[in-house]
Parts: sequence; structure tokens; C-alpha cells
Amino acid sequence: MIELQVYSTVPEEISLAERYWVMNREGKFDENVADLLPFQNIANSTQLAAFVRNISQAWDMNQSCAQCGGYEEIRSRSEAKRTPSEMRTPCAACQRVVDEERHVAEASAKAELEHRLAIAIKNAAARTIEYADLSDDVVLILIALERALNPRLLTGTFMRADCRALAPCYVGDFITKLYKATAIIDAPGKARSGTYYIRDDQLWHTTDQAIYFLAPDSNFGSGEQAFKIISSRPLQDNRAIRNLWFDYATTDCMAYLFEQCHQHGLSTTVEDDAQMHSTIRTALQIYSVAQLWSAIWRIVKDAATLSTRSYYTSDKAAATLPGKMLRLLEKVSNNESTLREWNRPELQPAGTLGQVFCERYGIDENTNGVAVMSFFTDPIPDEIATGIITTEFAGLVRNILKSALAQDLAADMMLYFADSIRRGLDDTSAINKLLEAFPELGGTTDV
Repeated sequence: MIELQVYSTVPEEISLAERYWVMNREGKFDENVADLLPFQNIANSTQLAAFVRNISQAWDMNQSCAQCGGYEEIRSRSEAKRTPSEMRTPCAACQRVVDEERHVAEASAKAELEHRLAIAIKNAAARTIEYADLSDDVVLILIALERALNPRLLTGTFMRADCRALAPCYVGDFITKLYKATAIIDAPGKARSGTYYIRDDQLWHTTDQAIYFLAPDSNFGSGEQAFKIISSRPLQDNRAIRNLWFDYATTDCMAYLFEQCHQHGLSTTVEDDAQMHSTIRTALQIYSVAQLWSAIWRIVKDAATLSTRSYYTSDKAAATLPGKMLRLLEKVSNNESTLREWNRPELQPAGTLGQVFCERYGIDENTNGVAVMSFFTDPIPDEIATGIITTEFAGLVRNILKSALAQDLAADMMLYFADSIRRGLDDTSAINKLLEAFPELGGTTDV
């Protein structure tokens, strides 16, 4: 049934609206639209329906709104239902209320965002840092980034996509490290609309759309003269520098993995990539990037062969890569296999961060992890570095290293020592554990 409200006072028009909408008990309209024509100067059904809508309003009593219990307003016969049913969506009246509430909420959110952005723009313009307080790993990234962006880091702004030359992949991780250290600052006033949003009452931004600039020094500002404070300062935090090298070297390996997988039609998952990343970073404490390139080439080739078998798919074959890498490294560790050194791929140049490591420390893709660990050693604790213990401890360590190299145990020894440190032992306790595990390196006397 149709509930009708006619707004015309002309009897003929009132009658037309009623005849147009009247329904029988079976839910069918009593008269065909063609039977209502012609009317005045109206000659077709489309014009007639438009005229009826203009002088009246109709509600279908077979369509009830779940929110308000009212009936659905309809504008044509085709929208009417023959049998009663509850509407799946709000009626037109309720929808107008919802739309209005959403409009008010959006306007309020927009005003709040604009307010937050105004504050952020003001704070970004006033923010400064002490270049002398930056950590050594952040300093090295900045030096490499200046080379990758020259001259934009010192003279303008940049986006993450502009920093691709910094490292072979995972460039965003290095930019995030700079951002967390406040070495670079985002510029809300220069980003395109939609970059910033409010979540959990905090102002957030989409990192790929954000625009950054180098934070100025509180005393010397920004520019080439100020940047000399960064580029010329001595770097002494061996642990931070060592970890940064392993982070960078891992990207050099992962980029080769991604390229090899692409060539063989293998698609890895995020979870598999994370596992490979962890395995490679650990292996780099022993092997070189060039050696791990050869390992990656071998396991990808094996996985690609699997993908051609009838009971394998390319996805299943790609999923075997983490396990294949672990098994290969285990065989190498047990002297059941060896790793060759691959030359740098022509399509994978070293990132500017790698160039900085090579120029400053002589480290590149051919430098193995044992050498890196030895080059960037942790400082001896004060309690060991003072008094008579210094001579005894230093001499013991030298003897251990000489013995390990002579017996080809350097890699095993370094891994064991590193694992002891990860488990929370101090240097002295870790040395004692090492001597217990490898008595051939110098005995079991405590230091």
C-alpha cells in the first residue's frame, strides 16, 4: 500500500496523483500509466511521473525502516514492493540525518586537522637540534644521504622516494632512523593534501607522501658550513657503526634476493622476507656480502627448479627459500660446502652509504663479517681496562685470536662469543665460556 500526500489544490491533479499511486490488495497498481495519458500537455510516461513527483509525495508501507519504523519514500512505481519487508538500509529521512551528521563530523575533523597542522608547521619552523649530540650511525647516514641528494639535503626539501641511491633497498628504514633522531624534520606546510591525519588524538602522516628537510643546528643553522660539523667529527661508537654496516649489508643481500626471485618468477611473502632478512643479517657476522650473494643465487636456482615440478607451485617453491638458506649455511659451517664470492651485479650499484663505509673504513661487499667484528670491537669495560687486569685480559684475548686464526676456528669462536653476549653475559664471563667450549684456544683458567 502507498501512503500519499498531495500538495496540489487542483482537483484534476489530485485525482491524477491518486490514480497513479493506487494499488490493489495483490500489490499491483490499479491502472497502467498509459491509461493516464494524455494529461493536459503531457504526452509520455516519463513526463507524467515527473509531474506526479512534483505535486505529491509517496511512501511505500511495505518498506519499513529498521531505525525509525517509518516507511520508505519512493519516487516511482518501480521502487514499490508488493510484500511487506524490513529495509536493509536506512530510509531516505534517516539517511539524510546520517548524511548531515557525517557532514558535521567531517567539518569538525577538518577544522581540528587544520588546527593541528598550524601548530605542527609552527613547531617545525622553530625546531633545532645539536649536531654534536647526533649518534655516530646517524652521522654516517646523513653523510651518505647528502651525497645521494646533493645538493637538496642542505638547500631544500626531499621525499623518501628521492633517497633511492642511499641503499639498494629498505631505504625507508634508514630515513626513519634519521626522523626518530630528529636529524630530519617533516614539513607539513609543503605536503600535499591528505598526507596528514589524526589518529588516537595524535597527528600522523603518510611517510611516502611526507616532505622532509635537514634539522638546523641550534648554533650554526643549516647549510654547508653547518654540515661540516657532522661530516668532520670523529666517530668512536664502534657498536653503532658496526650495526649500521650490518643493516646496510643486509639490504645489499636482500636487493639481490628480490632481483633473483623476479628473474625466476618467484614471489616471496612478507613473513618469508623477514625470516630471510634475519638469517642474512646474522650470517653477515661471519661471511661477506659477496659470499651471501652466491648463497642466494644457489637457493633461488634450487627453488626455481622446484617450481617446475607438477606437485609444486611458484608460491610453494618460494616458501622454501628461508629453509634452504639455513640448511646451506649449516653445511658451510660444518665444512660440507663452501661459498664462492660473487661480483657485484651490474644492475645493483652500491648505495651511497656503502660508498661512505668503503672510503672511511675500507669495508665493502668483499669484507667478511669476522673482519668487520674485529675492526669495530666494543670498548673494554672500565673495570677491566684499569689495574693489573688490563694486561692479563688483553694478552689472553690476543692469544685467543691468534690461536683461533691458526686453527681456522675464528668464525666459530666469534659466533660463540657473540651468542654469549646476546644472552646477557659480560665480556669477562663470555671469554670464560668461550675457553670452556674451545679449550684448544688457550686453556680454562678464569680471567
